[in-house]
Amino acid sequence: MVKNPTDDYPLAESENSGSAQAPLDFSDFEATEDWVPQPAVKGRRQRSLSRVTVMDIGDEPTTVVTEFLPVEDPTGEAHLAAELKKAPKGAVPRIAGIDIARGIAIYLMIQSHTVKGLMFFRDMPDWGVMPMHTLTKISSSLFVLVFGVTLGVIFLPRTLTDKWYKTRNHLWFRALVVTFWYKVLILVQTFQTRDSQVIIDMLLYRRFPDFVEILNFYSWILLVIPVLLPLWRKMPIWAGLLMTGGLVLLGQLLAAHWDFFGLVQVKAIVVEAPGNFCYGLLTRGPLALFGVFLGDLIGRADNFHIRRRQVVYFCLALGTALLVTFFSLYHQEVVKVLTDIARNRGKHPPQFFFISFSLGGSLILLGVCLLIGKKGPWILKPFELLGRESLVCFVFHICVIFIGLRWLLALKRVNRVPQVTYAQALWLTLAVTLACLGVAMLNTARKRRKRSRQIESKARRQEELAIQRSHEQKLIEELQG
Repeated sequence: MVKNPTDDYPLAESENSGSAQAPLDFSDFEATEDWVPQPAVKGRRQRSLSRVTVMDIGDEPTTVVTEFLPVEDPTGEAHLAAELKKAPKGAVPRIAGIDIARGIAIYLMIQSHTVKGLMFFRDMPDWGVMPMHTLTKISSSLFVLVFGVTLGVIFLPRTLTDKWYKTRNHLWFRALVVTFWYKVLILVQTFQTRDSQVIIDMLLYRRFPDFVEILNFYSWILLVIPVLLPLWRKMPIWAGLLMTGGLVLLGQLLAAHWDFFGLVQVKAIVVEAPGNFCYGLLTRGPLALFGVFLGDLIGRADNFHIRRRQVVYFCLALGTALLVTFFSLYHQEVVKVLTDIARNRGKHPPQFFFISFSLGGSLILLGVCLLIGKKGPWILKPFELLGRESLVCFVFHICVIFIGLRWLLALKRVNRVPQVTYAQALWLTLAVTLACLGVAMLNTARKRRKRSRQIESKARRQEELAIQRSHEQKLIEELQG
C-alpha cells in the first residue's frame, strides 16, 4: 500500500493561515512505495515531501520523483541525491492518461498501416479516405507529443541527481534498441516487394521506408534529448518554451536557405525533405520538447491534480484554437484539404494545414485522456495496455501485416489489385489490434514474473544476511562470555 506521508513527517504549515494543509489525493496512481523527505530546488517554490516512485522503463525499474508537497528547506539540491537513495524499488506507478493517449496513437497507426498495407487509396470508398484515414494522421503528432510528456514527467526530475548518468546511458541504449528494430522492420516491410539494392539503401539511410518512419525519428531524438534535458532543467520553464520556439525557427531557416552540401538524406533527418519519409529533428523535435514543457508543468506542481487540470484545460484550449484556425482558413475547400491530409500531402516536410489539423487533434486527445485518467470507462483499458507496451505492439503489428497477412495469407496486392474489400480490411484491423493486445498481455505478465523473482531473490538474500549476522552475534557473545 502507499504509505501516507503524515505517518512519518508532519505536514508543512500554510503560508497564509498557519494551518496544516490537507493531504493530497493520489488515487490516480498505482503504487506501493513510501514517501521520503525532498528538499526544495533553488529558485523554485519551497518543497518538503516528495513521493519517490519506480517507473517500469524497458526491463529495468527507474526511480523518479513525481509528487511534491510545499515546505521548509529552500536550499535543496545538495541533498537530493542522498534522499533519492532511500527510494524503494519494485513498484510500477503509471499516469494512466499518458498510457491511454499513447495507446490511441498505436491503434490509429495499426488502422492506417493495415488498411494502407492491403489497399490503394483509389480502392477505398470516399468515407474510408475521409474521414476514416484522415483521423489516423493524428497519430504521428500524438506519439511525439506523448513521448515528450513522458520525458518531462519521468526523466527530467533525475537530471539533478547523481544517478542521471545511468538514466542518460539508459536513454542512449534505448536509442540503439529502437535503431535495431527499425532495421529489422525495414527488412520485414520490403522483403517481398523491393530488390536487394533498394533494401540495402534503406538500411544505410540512403532511402527511407514509409511504414516505420516514427522509429527512425525516435532513434535519433533519443540520442539528442539526454543532452538537452539537463539544460532544460536548469532554465526557468518559460526559457525552455522559448528554446522550443527557437528550434522551430532554426529548422525553418535551415530548410529554406541551406542544401546541406547536397546531402538530401542528411537534410531529411535534420529538417525533412520532399519525397523522403523521415521526421526531422528540427521539425518534429520541437513538438517533443513542447511535450517536455507540458510534463514539466505537471512535475513541478505542488498539487498534482490541480496542475493536471490546468494542463488539461491548456491542451484543450490550444487544440481547439488550432482546429478552429484550420477550418477557418480552409473552410471553402475543407474536404479536399482533409483528403490531401489522408494521402500524406503536407506531411514531409510539414505544412501548416497538416500540422494544425494533426497537432490540434493530438492536443485535444491528450487533454481528454489526462482528464479521464484511471477513472475512465472500461473500453479505454485496451488502449492503456497498448500504451504500456507501445514498442512491442508497434513491432508486432508491422510483422503481422507484412508477414502474416501479405505473405502467409497471400493478401498482398497483385497487379495493383487488392485482395480484400475495405470492410474486410477493417475487420483485419480489429484482428491485428486484438493480436497486439494479446502480445502486450503476455509481455506484461513476463515483466511481472521477472519483477516477482527479483523481489523474492532480494528477500532471500536479506534473510540469509540476517541469519549470518545473528550467528556472528551469537559467536561474539560466546567468545565474550
